[in-house]
Amino acid sequence: FNDSLKILIFSCTMLNSLKGRSNFMKNLIKISAVICVFFISLASAHAQPAVKVEGRELLVDFDSDGNYEPYLIKGVGYQPTPIGNQPFIPDDPKILDRDFSLLKAMHCNAIRIWGEVNKTLLDYAEKYGIKVIAGFKPYADDVEFSEPENRTKIINQFKDYVRAYKDHPAILFWAISNEDNYHYKGKNITDWYTMANEMAREAHDLEGKNFHPVSIVNGQIFNIGDPSKMADDKSMEYIDIWGANVYIGYSFENSAMGNFFGQYARKSKKPLWIAEYGIDAWDQINKKEHQDEQADWVGNNWDDIARSSVCIGGTLMAYSDEWWKSDNPSSHDFGGYDTGAWGKAHPDNYSNEEWWGVV
Repeated sequence: FNDSLKILIFSCTMLNSLKGRSNFMKNLIKISAVICVFFISLASAHAQPAVKVEGRELLVDFDSDGNYEPYLIKGVGYQPTPIGNQPFIPDDPKILDRDFSLLKAMHCNAIRIWGEVNKTLLDYAEKYGIKVIAGFKPYADDVEFSEPENRTKIINQFKDYVRAYKDHPAILFWAISNEDNYHYKGKNITDWYTMANEMAREAHDLEGKNFHPVSIVNGQIFNIGDPSKMADDKSMEYIDIWGANVYIGYSFENSAMGNFFGQYARKSKKPLWIAEYGIDAWDQINKKEHQDEQADWVGNNWDDIARSSVCIGGTLMAYSDEWWKSDNPSSHDFGGYDTGAWGKAHPDNYSNEEWWGVV
C-alpha cells in the first residue's frame, strides 16, 4: 500500500514535468499511476481492524498479517496523581517512563484510563508495548441526558475524541463513562444507556469498518440484560463490550452472589471486561498495611477472571495509591466506607480510599 502510494505520487510529479516529451513516456507513466490506484483501492477494500470482537472474544492483529489471536486484558487502572495534586492523566515523560517500565516488568499489557488520553501517554504506551483502554466522561453526574442539547454536546465531544486518537496504534478500545447506573442524578437511567449506544454508533460510523470496539462501564452487572432499562443486548446494539466495576470479595465464582460469571452469561452474549476489581491495602481492624492479604485476594480474583469463558480480562483497581481522595491530598489519610453489607467484599469489611494502589 505504502509503496503504491509513493509510486503514484512520483508518477503524478513526473507527468507534471513531461512537457514536450514523447506520448509513449506519458502513457507509460499514466498506466503506472492507474495500476497504483488499483492496488491502493484493493488494499483499502481488504484492510482489517487491528482489534475486533467476535462472539465473547476480543481478537487482535497488531502486525496486520491477517492472523487474529484472542487477547486477554492483564491490566490496571492508571491515574498516578502526584502527592498534593488533584487527579489528572500524565503527559510527563519522566512519570511515563518510570511507570511503564514497572508495568512492563509486571507483564501488564493494558491500562484503563478513567479520563481522556493524550498523545504523549499513547506514544509511551506504544513504546512499551502496552495498549490503552481510552476512557471518556467529560460531564458531571447531574447533567440531564434527556435534554437533546446535552446529548448532542456529549456525543459531539466523543466524536471529536475518537477522531483525534482513532489512528494511534496504542488504542485498544473506547470506554464510555464510569458507573453512571450508580451515580446518575437525571430523570431516567435509560437515557444514559441509550446515549451511550448512540455514542458507540457514531464512533463506528466515524471509524468505518475498521472501528475499534466500544465499551460502556457499568457498576456491577445491575441493569445489564434488562430491556425496561434499555440495557439489553438488542437495545445496546452498538456497544461491543460490557465493562463492569466489580468488588465481590475473595472469589467471583463463590461469592455472596453465587457464581458471578454464570449470572452475567444469562444477561448478555457480549464479552465482559472487569473494569475494576480488588481490595485496598490497609487493614482497618489492626491499623496496618496488609499487602500479603491484598495480593492473595487480588490473585484469586485474577485466577477466576483468567479462566472465565465470558470474560476478556480485567484492569485492577488500581496502579497507585490516590492521596487526593479522602482528605488532604498531601497526606496518606484513612477514610472510606463500610463494605460489610456487600457480603465480605473486603477482609476487614472496610474500603480505605487512599490505599488501593499496588504501587
